[in-house]
Amino acid sequence: MGFSTSMRKGYSYLFAILMLATSLAGCLGSEDIENTEVEEELEVEDTDPASDNNEDIVAEPEPVVRNWWCSSSGMGGHHVDPAYEGMTKGELSDEDCQAVNEQFAAAIAWAMQWPTLGEAEDDEFHMVVDYVEGMGTHHARIGNFSMDDDFDPRDPEFPGTRMDGVFEYDKPEFLMYSGTESNSTLVGFAWYVKTNSTIPPEGFAGDNDWWHRHGSLCFRDETFQATGEDLSDEECESGPATNVHLHDYWMVHAWIIEPWLQQYDVFANYHPCLSQEGPIMDPEDHCWMEAMHGGMHEHEEEEQEEEKETPDDTEDGPCTIYANEGLQSTPNPSDWPIIVDDEWLYADGLTDIIYNESQDPDTAWDDDQSDDMASEEQEEIEDWMCGYYFGVKVPDGYDDNTKDYPVVIFLHGGHTSSAGEGHWLSGQFHIPDEDPYILVIPTKKEWDWEPQKILDLLTDVKSNMRVNEDRVYLTGLSMGGRGTFIVGSALPDQFAALMPLSPHHGPYSYVSLAADVSHLPIWMSFGNIDMVSSYYMATEMVDALEEEGAYIDFITLEGWGHWGWEYIYSNEGVIGWLLAQERGVDNSA
Repeated sequence: MGFSTSMRKGYSYLFAILMLATSLAGCLGSEDIENTEVEEELEVEDTDPASDNNEDIVAEPEPVVRNWWCSSSGMGGHHVDPAYEGMTKGELSDEDCQAVNEQFAAAIAWAMQWPTLGEAEDDEFHMVVDYVEGMGTHHARIGNFSMDDDFDPRDPEFPGTRMDGVFEYDKPEFLMYSGTESNSTLVGFAWYVKTNSTIPPEGFAGDNDWWHRHGSLCFRDETFQATGEDLSDEECESGPATNVHLHDYWMVHAWIIEPWLQQYDVFANYHPCLSQEGPIMDPEDHCWMEAMHGGMHEHEEEEQEEEKETPDDTEDGPCTIYANEGLQSTPNPSDWPIIVDDEWLYADGLTDIIYNESQDPDTAWDDDQSDDMASEEQEEIEDWMCGYYFGVKVPDGYDDNTKDYPVVIFLHGGHTSSAGEGHWLSGQFHIPDEDPYILVIPTKKEWDWEPQKILDLLTDVKSNMRVNEDRVYLTGLSMGGRGTFIVGSALPDQFAALMPLSPHHGPYSYVSLAADVSHLPIWMSFGNIDMVSSYYMATEMVDALEEEGAYIDFITLEGWGHWGWEYIYSNEGVIGWLLAQERGVDNSA
């Protein structure tokens, strides 16, 4: 049973328990989500439960989601105003979270009319500030404004523009771009409001929107483009330019445009990856860790300290044993650690195995893939050629029984990540008390997940734990969602179901894999404003799966970007669907 192209855009199974009633409207705690089904004929906004399989379960009438921007641990970045002395940021209340969700949804929808600098300038946006480190450009509509004889630079007004005393959350005054070329992309936006010199504007709900001020900016008289900040009048006027004093004007940024998120502090007034030399796109650069977390994770700092003291035996490589050719499993050459109830254990033996088919991450995006595979003849073995280091969460009470357990393998996104408990989503998975499962989280160093490495990992888990081989599930997000299709297609008899979330589209399409996974139940979700991975390719995959007669539940997350996976993995209904699937059994009804 599958969804037609028209149905999946408007209707979906389990959508109401996951999503906002309208785009980004509301805040959801995982404790508020019920295991509820929504009939295919039911519109997305309708949250009445179907009674086919869960007659005694009642849906939440107004499901809400706590997006990551409802919490801040940063302090605003540069230019923290004295008005915030003694204050701290933190979690927004549910009410404030809902209000900010709605405000941000409107701002994103408005700003994304101009995704590139060229489109903005074609529509009369003016570059008020050239590219600035940490901020990008600042583009605003200034109409016919000019600094004529009536302009008072010490008490400035900007008639004909929106730089005034009115806060419009749905129309930020400034759009910011990643450079000065016409194809430079939108990275963020900012609001600019006049109040007085001591009190910030009444802006967004909650206390996390810390506004800042610029004492003065030097503007060229003819072009109204800033050339310097906090210059003396004499320094500025040699331009010819005018020193405009802006003590009454307050600014706040929001970093909510994919991929330029500032999850450490959405209202920070700079982005660390907008360097002076230009935007940093390398996901391995430390600036992205700062943007996501304000620095290293605590566990990563501890790991680095341990590395200084003793050699780390869990590092991937250098590997020395060649894997068996083809999809023939290679045994773990090392003993497993002791299995302890309700604890994480870590297996590193597969990191000593060399896999010939591993793909060099430095050449993964080349058009010609023929020379990218590793071979025995290579003089140097790289760590990305080695098997996976992985963590295993042992179910509580494992030692108290003899039953076989389901297994959920989670494939992370991106190039590299932490294994096991070190991954930020490890604690988000809903594990039902009545049906606990073994959770496995490996880490990789190549671009795509390698099927043979996953086969050896799964074989290793089966050899050391009691596993129900008919209830093994594969899931992942972004590059891991893509990996779910890649691994599932290469190992068609190993899994009971697949759950790819926001699967990434590059470096080549995964749509061709549809026939090889069409025999498996598939649950897939994707944000329709995702600017990191291709929503369009996901819908192509659904079409291809439907043509193959596959059972596919495709969930469009209206108003969502490349985020929100924690709310899916913590959802009792979604995990219940996954665990209900059994290899060789048709559970689609």
